[in-house]
Amino acid sequence: MSQKILYVLKDDHKLEPYYGLIIYMAALLHDIGTFISNSSHHKHSMYIIRNSNLFGLDENKINLISAIVRYHRRALPSLKHPEFSSLTSEDRIIVLKLASILRIAN
Repeated sequence: MSQKILYVLKDDHKLEPYYGLIIYMAALLHDIGTFISNSSHHKHSMYIIRNSNLFGLDENKINLISAIVRYHRRALPSLKHPEFSSLTSEDRIIVLKLASILRIAN
């Protein structure tokens, strides 16, 4: 669903098609933190993803996916959050766009 939304909005968000893979990974993994706890599962999901070796993805892409997952519910991204502020300004924009799409799809 999130990939479909990304495709439909492609003229608005102006992201490369490659980000379809990123949002697909985020959509697959966004609830993985429920294995730790339902409470704050988005934060647990971020932790699990950031500390995993996802085959074929470099550290930057893993950090993007974990940030998207972190912000798929509850609080919006903030520069007060270290996992968001550590991203480049370009990556922060990508997280804002893709986390918004994941919120809608969820």
